[in-house]
Amino acid sequence: MSGRVKVGIFVHLYAWAFVLVASLWPLVPPLLVARHSAVPTSTWAIAVGLVAFIQATFWYVQRRCSTEKLSYWDGLLVVTASMMTGWMYSSLIVVLPVLAFTFVASLLLAVYADVRQAPGEAAERFHKLVVRL
Repeated sequence: MSGRVKVGIFVHLYAWAFVLVASLWPLVPPLLVARHSAVPTSTWAIAVGLVAFIQATFWYVQRRCSTEKLSYWDGLLVVTASMMTGWMYSSLIVVLPVLAFTFVASLLLAVYADVRQAPGEAAERFHKLVVRL
């Protein structure tokens, strides 16, 4: 898989939808409560802190699981493309959980490789995960 992965626009849209949903979900409960009553500032601070933590986690996983052969984003695009069913809504139902699994698995691979002090191992295992999916 050398070079950039070439996939359709819907693959990119679904991958970006996953990143947005995964990143911004902590803001949903305070926004729902804010419709009916005041939300404490501490609740907003916690929600924004969780968004920042999730973004930092994405950055960490991207740094550990990317190689010149396959970047982390390209791996997510390959997983997304391989899970597409051809029907818009059913693809979304399949793709989002699989991408969540891929993200959590790649986070565990990155942490495990860092604990073992073998950072290159995370990228190799992520590549195998993408191929298997």
